Amino acid sequence: CGFYDWRLPTHNELLSILHLGKSSAPLIDNTYFPFTTTGLAAPVWYWSSEPSADGVSSGEAQNAWAIDFASGNDNFLNKSVPARVRLVRAGR
Repeated sequence: CGFYDWRLPTHNELLSILHLGKSSAPLIDNTYFPFTTTGLAAPVWYWSSEPSADGVSSGEAQNAWAIDFASGNDNFLNKSVPARVRLVRAGR
């Protein structure tokens, strides 16, 4: 997309784009995010940039925080579990 400063969103950034008024997955506003796939089977996990949900700050952490865009819940997932990513950038 012509930029090189893409990153995973923080836990709070990812929670902030949930659309909790929707009744079907994904819980995201299609007006602002028009190319988001619809009709996904639950759960619809997206990784956050929080690398440790284990309480350790080293590379030994086995779990990271993710948000389920089907339910709006957050939880930790083992880092070996496949999940989706949604990238953000700071812009200038």
